[in-house]
This record gives sequence, C-alpha cells and structure tokens, in this order.
Amino acid sequence: MAPDPGNSRPAADGGAAPRGRGPQPKWTRQSLAERIRALHVGGGDLSITALRKASPAILSAAQYLFGGYAHAVRAAGIDYESVRRHHYRWTRQEVIDRLRARHRPDGSLRPGVKDPENWGLYHAAAKFFGTYDGALVAAGIDPNKVAGRGPGRHKKTTAPNEGPIPEQG
Repeated sequence: MAPDPGNSRPAADGGAAPRGRGPQPKWTRQSLAERIRALHVGGGDLSITALRKASPAILSAAQYLFGGYAHAVRAAGIDYESVRRHHYRWTRQEVIDRLRARHRPDGSLRPGVKDPENWGLYHAAAKFFGTYDGALVAAGIDPNKVAGRGPGRHKKTTAPNEGPIPEQG
C-alpha cells in the first residue's frame, strides 16, 4: 500500500515532506469514512498492520472520531471482518499446547514485541490466564527458567546522578 497522501504535504521541491511535519488533514466523520471507502474500492489493504505503516493519520482519526478503527470501517459501510488479517480464535487449551510445543530445553520461549508471529499467542495467554507468566505456569513451564527472563534481567547498576546501587541481600 502506498503512503496515504493525507499523511504528507508537498515539499518545496515537489516531493513529499516527512510525515508529522506541517498541517495534518482536518478529518470529519464523513471525510474519514469516504477516505476509507475510497481505499477499499481502490483495492488498498485496510488492515491495521498496513495502515500503521502507510496511513497512521487514518488510524488516529478513526480512534478520535469513531472510538476505534473497526467502528470507522463499519461506518464506511465495510464489513470489518473482511479487512482484518488475523481471524484466529484461541482457546485455553490451545494456548497451553502452543506454549509447550514452543518450549525448548535451552529455555527459549521469548514472546512479545520482538516476535510478531507470536503476538496472538502472547495476547491470548494474557487474556485467558491474566498474564503471560500465568499461562506459562498453567503449561507447566517455570517463567524464571525461560531464556532472557528471571531475577536480575532488568537489574540497574546505577541511578541518574548517583553512584552504584547496592545489591540487596
């Protein structure tokens, strides 16, 4: 999907100025719904993932004007489920099974931001078990033994304008 022209302004040399500089379009509920409809008719990818890269202003305006992107898509007369990329519905048992299948003897089982393929698993784990660690425990995996986790992984050695922080005992 090409960047949305509503996200940039012409630069002095005729090119587009970087996003975030200059005036942004003044969206109304009607103009935003029309823009979403036009993108859809033009075959544009209306998934949130694509719009985060190409048209973050549309997502921001949708949140502000409609209370969420799904509501804006529906207001444009488009079935939101037809533009979503991720339709998978997890169960508690599937979360446990997937965690067990991914767990390796070396302790590798890192979820979250750096592993986009597992965002769904991470969020389903938090939904069903309260936290990702709660899901690990339910799967019989010690959260403190997962690689990159456990005591001391975020240990500070200094504080701003102070010397070293003494070790707790």
